Amino acid sequence: EGVISPIAGSDRGYQDGSRADAQFNYPRAVCMDTKGNLLVTDIGNRRIRKVSPEGTVSTIAGSTSGNRDGIGTEALFHSPSGICIDNKDNMYVSDYWNYNIRKITPGGVVSTVRGSDRDIGWGDIQLKSPSGICLNRYGNLVVADKGNKRIRMIVFPEMTKFVMFCLKHLPTVELPSDVVSYIASLHF
Repeated sequence: EGVISPIAGSDRGYQDGSRADAQFNYPRAVCMDTKGNLLVTDIGNRRIRKVSPEGTVSTIAGSTSGNRDGIGTEALFHSPSGICIDNKDNMYVSDYWNYNIRKITPGGVVSTVRGSDRDIGWGDIQLKSPSGICLNRYGNLVVADKGNKRIRMIVFPEMTKFVMFCLKHLPTVELPSDVVSYIASLHF
């Protein structure tokens, strides 16, 4: 019916806790996991937060500004912007000023999936202020690379191996060597 109601949060700041007591500092993006939790990139607090179906807010990862992989609050983000989740509840976060994409497992382990401070060819890509992010129906990440004025797709090796397996087992399909090289190069 178009009624707007608060889910969680009160004043600007940082506070985990109940629906009414929790505080956010510029929440940027949201998505839902398979358990009904709302996942939030809290850019001002440099954290990834979770709002349970009951309204309890907790921190999943991040603490202060930086760029470090790790577990939970040991991991550092500069400006977590976009967020999406796969069917195994792995989160993918675009870290705007660190120019990279981070993965957070359901256990809270944060790792850098992609991104670097320079363009080094097919094997890696230079992201410049990645913002929006989503997964396509094939499980590949699609990223709005704002600074480079491009939309990028990150193809995971598992998916490339699956495609190559399928193509290899189709006897009527012959692939030119440059196409095979191109698909192999997607192992970035």
